[in-house]
Amino acid sequence: MTFCTYMWFSASDREIPYFIGHGLIQDAFRGTCPKESILIQDWPTQADAEEQHRRLFEYYETKRNTRTQRRIEAEAGAGAKPN
Repeated sequence: MTFCTYMWFSASDREIPYFIGHGLIQDAFRGTCPKESILIQDWPTQADAEEQHRRLFEYYETKRNTRTQRRIEAEAGAGAKPN
């Protein structure tokens, strides 16, 4: 068996995946995401795949939160009135 982590990207956002999963290779293709929008990494053991899944999730969650915070600050700055 080949274990893997996989990420699904939307056509409009190739920077941050909208789904991160782990399991067997065939699991990566069970959703509705087009094959060309799936990034897969093989791992020798299930434990390795689970560990990398956790790390990927933490990394992209931080990246998503940072981007959201920047957008909020930009929108607040654009609408702010000087004293």
